[in-house]
Amino acid sequence: MMLFLESILVGWLLSEYKAHWLIWSGTQTLSFYLAWVGSDAIALAVAWVVAVVWSGTLFRSIPRSVQEASITVWAGALILSWLLGLAFVLTLAFAKRVTNSVNLRQAEAFWMRLLITWVGFGVGWIVDNIFMLGLID
Repeated sequence: MMLFLESILVGWLLSEYKAHWLIWSGTQTLSFYLAWVGSDAIALAVAWVVAVVWSGTLFRSIPRSVQEASITVWAGALILSWLLGLAFVLTLAFAKRVTNSVNLRQAEAFWMRLLITWVGFGVGWIVDNIFMLGLID
């Protein structure tokens, strides 16, 4: 359940910041690899999260919704984005241990983790594009 909620938040955040399709593809590829490998892929996943947050900082540094707020709000939003990325990575990495403890074959457990993650990304995108109509423009 936690993995699904974190996936929704990640999908919403990527959609809200109007992330480039390469960022979406890279995040999905990383989640695929992380769901398959598990905790051995944490270093690569953390490097991806840092790269995405840094690129977001450089190319979308001050979104319109934060322009009128103080710099501490902007910095807090960046820190929360980074923490969400790390929480997602760790949850997905250690979800392999949980799903392997349930009597599922490795392939079934992998597809279950991947399905939960990718459906969560999709729900996050839907929430942003249909229900919230974009807070950050």
